[in-house]
Order: sequence, then C-alpha cells, then structure tokens
Amino acid sequence: MELFHITLEDPLVIGTSSLDIFFDRPHRQDNGLILFCRQGTAEIELDLKKHQIEPNAEIVILPATTLSLNNSSPDFEVTYIAFSKALMDEVSFRLEAPFFRFLKDHPVCTDPEEMRIEIINGLIKMVTLIYRDKQNTFRNPIIKNLLQCFFLNMYDKTQRYFTREQK
Repeated sequence: MELFHITLEDPLVIGTSSLDIFFDRPHRQDNGLILFCRQGTAEIELDLKKHQIEPNAEIVILPATTLSLNNSSPDFEVTYIAFSKALMDEVSFRLEAPFFRFLKDHPVCTDPEEMRIEIINGLIKMVTLIYRDKQNTFRNPIIKNLLQCFFLNMYDKTQRYFTREQK
C-alpha cells in the first residue's frame, strides 16, 4: 500500500487522491504529508484521533503518523505533497519542538481566511512547477526552500496565535 512513493532520487511527490486506499485500513506514514482538500468531505483518523475534513482544509501529517480514512463523500479529493523524513528534517531544522507538538495535536486547519487558502494554493502550484522541471540544476534546493517557507509561515501563525491567547 504505497500511494506516496518516495525515493532517494525523488524525495517528494505531488498529486491528487481520494485517499480511498486508506479506507478502513490504518497505515503508518513514514513520510510527511501536506494535504489540501479540493472538494467533498471526509473523516480521517490520525493516530486514532478523528478529524473532519471539508473543502479548503489544510492537513499536515508528520512522519510516523498513522492515517486512516473512515468515510468520505463520493466527490472527496485532496491535493497532496508527500516528502521524505530526511527532507522534513532538513526543512524543519530551525523550528522548535513545541511547534511540532502543536502540529501533531492540531493537524487540520479549516480557518476560512482567504490569505491562508492563497498561500497553500501558491505553494502547491510552485512546488508542482519546480517538481516537473527535472532538468533544473537547483530543483532540490528550491523545493526545500519552498517547503521551509510553508513551515516557517505556519510557525509564525502559531507563535502569533499563542502569544495572543496567553495575553
């Protein structure tokens, strides 16, 4: 059961899926995933915690997380960016452990803020374009930088959110 096939030569894959391969079949993910719900609804389980997914939901799944699809609408579809644990380690070296604890506890973001939706759509488009350009000499460093920008942006939002909540 390998939807997100990662290799040393290709430490990142991009695509769309209904995630039906995970229907009632929990599977531990060795790689990291960023999912963006394009349409439909679903209920997924991440490490035995249920999460409702709706259009424009952003889901971050860290390596070593168990994923299962409990149910979904017939039109459910996500765009995914799957990346190796080694790539995740490189991308996240500047980020603090509490951020990843937060992501583990709150993997789904459904905030309707238009800026968040534009950022994830922009990231997916940019990573897809660079990913397809196999002749690009700087392809891997660019992809690392784009993923790092994504996580740094999330980290910024997390820090600001917690700062506001603590005041």
